[in-house]
Amino acid sequence: MINCLYQPTTGGHVIHNGVDAVAGGAFDKRDVILASGRIWDEAKNIAALGAVAPGLPWRVQIAGPLQEPDTAPNTPPAAVDWLGELSRPDLLERMQRAAIYVAPARYEPFGLGVLEAASAGCALVLSDIATLRELWEDAAEFVPPDDVGRLADVLATLCRDDASRRRLQRAAMRRAATYSTGRMLARYRDLYQRMVAPSLAGIQEVFA
Repeated sequence: MINCLYQPTTGGHVIHNGVDAVAGGAFDKRDVILASGRIWDEAKNIAALGAVAPGLPWRVQIAGPLQEPDTAPNTPPAAVDWLGELSRPDLLERMQRAAIYVAPARYEPFGLGVLEAASAGCALVLSDIATLRELWEDAAEFVPPDDVGRLADVLATLCRDDASRRRLQRAAMRRAATYSTGRMLARYRDLYQRMVAPSLAGIQEVFA
């Protein structure tokens, strides 16, 4: 997928981002839908969630900056609880409590927020774009980024369907465990070892 999107001129080695497991995920969930991102950033597409929030059975919480730097203040959507910019510990605490996490992005190369929410045991509702499909296939519900009607239907269904929601929460946690900090660091270490091995071999030949 990376080759298709970015068409690098040389070969590469894909190493996924990783995070430490979020403690307490999936054990004290509340009837909350959470998203995080810049509402003014069209790539994040947070406005789509604001558009469907009035018709949902649960409250929608959104964390992130409300306006672009050096611009006039924006008004948050009336039907959502705008949390503002949170520290990482505060955002992780919100993720621990939220039952559903939504990322309706039009563009996302990886999505650390999605990974942290999955590790915290949130059921994932993600934009149906190639990168998120590759990372979260079978562990999330996918919605086309511009289909607000479908987004509303999926979220409303998950709010009411306890079994489906819990299945997605468990699936998200299992997948998140494969994107751990330890695995990321191990792959970087292995890559660096392969990169320096030819140089070390050359030095050994010189001094042989």
